[in-house]
Amino acid sequence: MYDLMITYALVIGLALPLGIHIARSLEGNSSFLDRVFSPIEAAIYRLSGVNPEVSLTWQAYAIAALKLHAGLIVLTWLVFMFQGYLPLNPDGIAGMRWDTALHTAVSFATNTNQQHYSGQAELSHLSQTFAIVTLQFLTPATGMAVLAAVVRTLSLGQAAERR
Repeated sequence: MYDLMITYALVIGLALPLGIHIARSLEGNSSFLDRVFSPIEAAIYRLSGVNPEVSLTWQAYAIAALKLHAGLIVLTWLVFMFQGYLPLNPDGIAGMRWDTALHTAVSFATNTNQQHYSGQAELSHLSQTFAIVTLQFLTPATGMAVLAAVVRTLSLGQAAERR
C-alpha cells in the first residue's frame, strides 16, 4: 500500500517541475534543471557526434527518425528471433517465427502495439524488458521530438516570412 502511495506522490510531485522543464526546453529557453541535464546532454552530443549549434532541416530530422526506427526494428526483430539463445529466458521460450517477430517489432516501433501472440507464453523476460519496454519508451519520445521539430520548423519558417 505504501509503495503505491510513494509512486503516486513521486509522479504528482515530479509532473510539474519536469513539465515546466520540457516546455521551456521546447521553447528554447533555459530551465532550472539545466544544471542537472546539460552535462548529460553534452556527453550524449559528444558520443553521438552531434553539433548542437547546427540547426537541422526537416529532411535531416526525418532521416534521423527513420534511421533510429529502422535500427530499433532490426534490433528488436533479432531479439525476438533469437530469444531462445539469449539470457533471461528461464522458461526456455523459443524464438518467434520471423513474420510474427517482424510484425511485433514494427508494431511496437510505430507505437501501435498490436500483438498476435501470448505475451508471457511467447516472449522471454529479455524480450519483454529490453525490446518491448524500450520501444514503449523510445517511440513516444521520438514522436514528441518529431512534433517539436515540425513545430520548430514551421515557427522558424513563419518568422522568416515576417521579416
